[in-house]
Amino acid sequence: MPFGINKLIFAMLAVSISLSGCTKGDEVTRIHSPDRSLDVVVIEDSAGATSDFWYEVCVVPAKQVSCDQNNAAAILYGATRSDVSNGVNAYWDDNDHVVMTYKTAKRISKQKQVIHAAGREIRIKMQAGVEDPNAPPGSMWRAPRPSDHAHAQ
Repeated sequence: MPFGINKLIFAMLAVSISLSGCTKGDEVTRIHSPDRSLDVVVIEDSAGATSDFWYEVCVVPAKQVSCDQNNAAAILYGATRSDVSNGVNAYWDDNDHVVMTYKTAKRISKQKQVIHAAGREIRIKMQAGVEDPNAPPGSMWRAPRPSDHAHAQ
């Protein structure tokens, strides 16, 4: 696919996300904070068979159903966890710090260092260049879900 088409698809996705106010796609990860009051959520979606996946990472009150623009910490397009695995890993370092790791991303359209959720300030750390040798091939939706305590470092 020509580079211009990829750019156009990414722009259409970004506009669609920002206009909708809420995220479509599949929830592929939900990890509780150590005190279980908040969740970090990863949503995966794609514009179709010829486009890469995009990932939205949100911090929400525990058991909140969906992500939206207010609680989105990052949006990554074409993120990978290894040479054969798509996605982004997210985990809690402690009650007030979320870490997101990924090997590469074609684009990052949103990246916040702080998110406010349930009256708390949550610090966000993104680490590129982190390969997850245990990530199964393909999309995150097709992979087994992580437990509340699993994360790659």
